[in-house]
Amino acid sequence: LPASSRADYHAKGMYNEAAAHLEKAVYLNPQNAEARVNLGVVYLEMQKWDEAIPHFNAALENVFYRTPEVARYNLGSAYYGKGNYAKAIENFRKAVELAPQNAIAYSSLGQAYDKLNMTDDAVGAYRKAISIEPLFTNAYHNLGMAFLKKKDKAEALKAFEKVIELDPGSDKARSAREYIELLK
Repeated sequence: LPASSRADYHAKGMYNEAAAHLEKAVYLNPQNAEARVNLGVVYLEMQKWDEAIPHFNAALENVFYRTPEVARYNLGSAYYGKGNYAKAIENFRKAVELAPQNAIAYSSLGQAYDKLNMTDDAVGAYRKAISIEPLFTNAYHNLGMAFLKKKDKAEALKAFEKVIELDPGSDKARSAREYIELLK
């Protein structure tokens, strides 16, 4: 089946079908790092963290794999999904070392820090994400939440106000308004 058809299955949420085709591709060529990463991503979508992890690791072992930052980020996401936040942090850190302009990886790193109550590190990661992508509404919301943990009302208010400014009709803006009301 052509790669575009496998991608269609994935795009349509037909994860079992996409997984079946990607599993066949991996069976036919176990060294195919792209197929392994794609299969791992399908497993992430299915929340099958333990099934995803070995495929990302296999891709990273392939010296010819050209985008290890993608596998690292997805490996971090799998560990995050499993609740292993220390391993998530390890992989998100490696992802941002490989791709220092990846705002999403920095934001995910911040979320993993948050889960381990490493709030100062989370704030730093969210700020880095925002410095790369100044319109990153979720990073501002997460930053506001981190400042709430730190009991820094002024900084939390600034972050939540930025969420509303950037995306006033979103669910994040609605949440930010609720937090702003609580902080007043």
